[in-house]
Amino acid sequence: MFLVWIVFVVATVIIAEQKKRNAPGWFFLGLFFGPLAFIAVMLLPKRQASPPSGIFTGPVAASKDSLKAELDILHQQLNVLSARVQHLAVKIEGSQQPAADQPASPQIAQPSQPAQPVPSQPSLEPADTKAASGRRVDLEANLGKYWLNKIGIIIFSLGVAFLLTYTFAHFGPLAKIIFGYAVAGALFIAGIKLEQSERFTNYGRVLLGGAWAITYFTSFAMYHFPAAKIIDNRLLDLVLLAAVCAGIILHSLRYRSEALTAIALFIGFVTCVLGDVSSFALASACVLAIAALVLVWRMQWVRFVFLGIVLTYLTHFVWVIKQIAMTTVPAGALNVENILFHFDAGFLIIYWVLFTVAVHVLRSETRDPSFRKLAAANFSNFLLFFLMFYPKLHYFYPDQRFNVVLGFGLAYLMLGFICELIKRHAVVVSDIVVAVSLITVSVPLKFMPYHTSVVWFVELPFLLLVGMIFKRRVYRYLGFAVLAILFVRFVLGFYGSGDDTLWLGTVRTTWQAFLAFIGFVSTAACYALYRSLHKKDDWESVVRHFYSGFAVVYLAFYLSEVVREPWLALGLSFASLAVFVAGALLKDRVVRWYGLIVMAIAGVRFCFDRYDAPAELQQLALTYGPIACAFSEYAAFRLLNRKGLTVAGESWLSRVLFICAASLGVFAAVVYVQPMWITLSIALLGLCALVWGARSRETFIRVYSLLVLGLGALRFSFIDSYGGMSDVVQWSLIAAKLFFAYAAYFVYRALALKGRLGDGEKTLTGAVFYVAAALTVLAVFKYVAGTWVSLSLGVVGVAMFSVGFLVGEKVFRHGGFIIFGLTLARVAFVDLAGLPIIYKIVSFIVIGVLFLGVSFIYTKYLLDKK
Repeated sequence: MFLVWIVFVVATVIIAEQKKRNAPGWFFLGLFFGPLAFIAVMLLPKRQASPPSGIFTGPVAASKDSLKAELDILHQQLNVLSARVQHLAVKIEGSQQPAADQPASPQIAQPSQPAQPVPSQPSLEPADTKAASGRRVDLEANLGKYWLNKIGIIIFSLGVAFLLTYTFAHFGPLAKIIFGYAVAGALFIAGIKLEQSERFTNYGRVLLGGAWAITYFTSFAMYHFPAAKIIDNRLLDLVLLAAVCAGIILHSLRYRSEALTAIALFIGFVTCVLGDVSSFALASACVLAIAALVLVWRMQWVRFVFLGIVLTYLTHFVWVIKQIAMTTVPAGALNVENILFHFDAGFLIIYWVLFTVAVHVLRSETRDPSFRKLAAANFSNFLLFFLMFYPKLHYFYPDQRFNVVLGFGLAYLMLGFICELIKRHAVVVSDIVVAVSLITVSVPLKFMPYHTSVVWFVELPFLLLVGMIFKRRVYRYLGFAVLAILFVRFVLGFYGSGDDTLWLGTVRTTWQAFLAFIGFVSTAACYALYRSLHKKDDWESVVRHFYSGFAVVYLAFYLSEVVREPWLALGLSFASLAVFVAGALLKDRVVRWYGLIVMAIAGVRFCFDRYDAPAELQQLALTYGPIACAFSEYAAFRLLNRKGLTVAGESWLSRVLFICAASLGVFAAVVYVQPMWITLSIALLGLCALVWGARSRETFIRVYSLLVLGLGALRFSFIDSYGGMSDVVQWSLIAAKLFFAYAAYFVYRALALKGRLGDGEKTLTGAVFYVAAALTVLAVFKYVAGTWVSLSLGVVGVAMFSVGFLVGEKVFRHGGFIIFGLTLARVAFVDLAGLPIIYKIVSFIVIGVLFLGVSFIYTKYLLDKK
């Protein structure tokens, strides 16, 4: 009973909001008065939207006095405007007279106009005062005319109801029933009489509503309340209550009142299940359903459909299910629970048929905006029916789930097709949504999880194609919903159990791989269909990127299932390159970004995997294949940039791609190259990157190449060791590494001569040379025998001077001076004290000759220059 009371409270608030009434106030009224407040708010007329201020200050039908006051205000304002117009006209005529007439005109024209605007100015103040008083009168009239009578009839009806339910010593059941009918009859007489008067029409209808409420409650108390029970025949009780419902319907039709008719429908369904539920109750419900269907079709009541759906299913959930559970019926050949299920399902099917037909028979060509809500009503009817019907069907008849769900889906599909043919567009979308949902949901009820996913993947592009053919977005939206469900199932691994092997002819694979491939084909086809829509500004242009993203994800899943270790990183790299090229050809930047994401995944796997292929060719492919794919994507980026096909945000992506590709190369050199060749490989990569940056005029590539060369210099200085090698191999490796260092300087020098370096990079040119010179000195000290270090430094200094003279580079000559200084320091502090005499002689003679020779060349060079 408490739940029923709460239902009345909620329904009262909802109807109050629809009728533009005070919802909080009606909430408290419903909380205290329950069904009586619900009946009262149903009887209220819908409040019209208030017109703009300054025209009417209250409802049109509020009172004749307020309407007259508004008309007086308008009349005064028109008088003021007309007076001002006349005054302006006189001024204009006076200004257009000849100058000769100017002296005489003031004495004649001034008194001729009796200053009409003067009394009109203060008249505005009374008009505002009257308008404000009119508003106060309207508010007071509304409270006294529309609210006090409704509150009064609710309180009075509650008093009569309390009287009928309580037991008194000298006031028996019969006297109570007679009293209830007498009170209702008196209200009927007074209401009919007052309704005939134009002034008391609303008051009389309020009394009539209270009379019907007391009549129904009195008839209900005759059998169901012990304090007022005078009949024991259940059939007679049902007949009396049905008669009251019929009277409410006929009376409401006289005034074309949806509210009274909805109350009658609600009371009728409650009446059907007051006692034990039997075939009689089902027959009564069928009669009510047919009657309601006729009313909806004749009156075109849209709100009645909404209200009927809510009240009917709530009544069934709160009251009917309880009564069915308490019903005792002969079992016969069936189980008692099955019979109760038949009763419950019978009522639910009656409700569903009633409201489905009601929604579809309403003439949607009307211009009433409420007809736009028919789709919501249709979907609400299905949802409430399915939520109450399907769990019990699943429990009692699990083998029939597929047939029932698919049957309802086909029924809705047929309804949508018929409505499309007869131009009932208001409910076509809801029919399509329900039909596709039911047909989609029915698939896993019949098929295994693997087969269900295959069917849904086939259904996905079909929905999009149908939506494009019939130009209905609902199919495309449903397709996107199916895509989301499929992806969740795929990621979470809802694959079922048992043997996971699948044979496609002579090819053996797994269900996961097959589903991933089907998913890739399906989503790629959907992406192609969306591209054919050519809707660049519509939000559906964003949806197509989801399809392309899912296609890439399914492709990655497929490769992870099909490609075995250690080839997965290479496979993902080629897939990334293919996706990137596809995005470039389709001019779709999002697809290109998806390719970069796949390349990032491949790069992560490349860094964590270790490749020990038996064949050298396989090792090279595994090691340098992903790197080549990454550099290929960067080259494609540059090509698109030259053609103007990239956006501003892709410039930094291309830089990140190059840095990642080059870093993979460095990583591969460190991990897979033999230790003696690692530094040389890093130096080679750095020099190649520097040349690429010089040719492409990309500053960030040149800066990155210097970082790689710096890494090689650190390894050369602190890690490399050449023990156990021949002198030829040792000095060949050292010379090659130093060559790369000086080559980097000459690349920068060439760029400087061509004016391609910025101010910051110009300072790097000298720094590159001094790093190379420092590495050279370090190599001498580290790998030359101690007795020949000074002599070797002298030879290096001469070489520096020679290059400086030949190419005209001052920095080489400065380097020669620095190395000569180191040589002198070495001779003075080391050689004089530590070298044997023979080495001292040779070193000193050779170093002296070198210094003299350099001095001679230096002097000759300066003289020639002078």
